[in-house]
Amino acid sequence: MNCGYALCIKDGLKKSGHNVNYYLPVDLEILDSYFTTRNANEMLAMLHNMDSILQLHSMNQISIKKVVDKENEIYIDEKFTEITTDSRILNLEIEPILLDPLKGDKHTHVLLNCLLPFQKRIVSEEFKCAIEALKTDKIEFLKRYQKLPYSEKRIVRSILLKNIPLQKEKDFTGESLNLKKEFPKTA
Repeated sequence: MNCGYALCIKDGLKKSGHNVNYYLPVDLEILDSYFTTRNANEMLAMLHNMDSILQLHSMNQISIKKVVDKENEIYIDEKFTEITTDSRILNLEIEPILLDPLKGDKHTHVLLNCLLPFQKRIVSEEFKCAIEALKTDKIEFLKRYQKLPYSEKRIVRSILLKNIPLQKEKDFTGESLNLKKEFPKTA
């Protein structure tokens, strides 16, 4: 299943004294690339240039919704599909996080707990099968994960970014992503 997404005005547009829903269809990956490379003022100006009706003053006024039924204008909020400015959302490598020898099992458990509700939501069968695989086999999950569409990979990345402490470290070859190491406190 390949659902679409829309950029939405949270409280609608004010027209004739009442709120009117406003939805701008978007490609989630393109939207992420914009939000991770531009600042808030640039994004607001770009959105205004795309549609001059928009009178946005803050990024807090907009959200991303999943398009469930375009004809009947049914849009839903989907957990872990909010606007983000963290560039890691575009290509976070999840294999080192789940296969980490010290905390991989803990990270897998956190991910699985957050993904279980998606088995009862509107997602692809492939995503449901990947979640099922995660219950018993991380390697099989990783294989299935690679075949998922960007929007469903993004859900997995969002969960990991929100629930597992990660940090960027500079090395001689550029930036690499490493897990934050927790050291025992000494007295």
